[in-house]
Amino acid sequence: MTNGANDFKFTFSANHKAELEAYINDIIAVTRVQVQAKRDHVKAITSLSEGIDGALEEANKDAEFTFASTLANRALRIQIIENLTDCYFAATDASPDAKQLERLADAILHEELYSDDNYYVKHTEYPILNERKHETRTHKDVKSEGLETVDTGGKNQRKPTKRKRGKYENAFVDKHTRSKNRERRKKYNEFTKVQPVKRWNMYTGEVFE
Repeated sequence: MTNGANDFKFTFSANHKAELEAYINDIIAVTRVQVQAKRDHVKAITSLSEGIDGALEEANKDAEFTFASTLANRALRIQIIENLTDCYFAATDASPDAKQLERLADAILHEELYSDDNYYVKHTEYPILNERKHETRTHKDVKSEGLETVDTGGKNQRKPTKRKRGKYENAFVDKHTRSKNRERRKKYNEFTKVQPVKRWNMYTGEVFE
């Protein structure tokens, strides 16, 4: 395998910002290719060992060993990124800006942010969503996107939609609403109409109309 730690050498000149961006682009591109190659490697092994207990675990162990010297190895990827930021700071006496640091953080979390598991959220205790996935799950009807909508606690996070009543339901509601309105109107009229004035003798207790 190529594109390991020894394949990345970082030097900076006066045009250090453009050079930093180019290095980051290389790291992201290589990470994307090699992580996908690792996934394909695991799938190929498990497809040949279908039905065998522990096949996936063995396939993952084999992939970890095979891709240990590539950017598919997260520990090596972190080491390279730390080396990049250290070299940049030594050359410029400043840290990379927030945008570039965010891109490097995304590169470290590439497996989670760009998981190919259709049930990633369900299968992961603490899932990490990239901006697109978060937007999809919180502001769209994710059922149409074919994504899992039940979280690890069993609660459906899909945006609720209100069902429209049918014509028979509307007729039933109108009928009972009108009858209730008549009853309410009758009671209201009785309460608000002019009441007779009654007089009461406080000494004898007699009531006079």
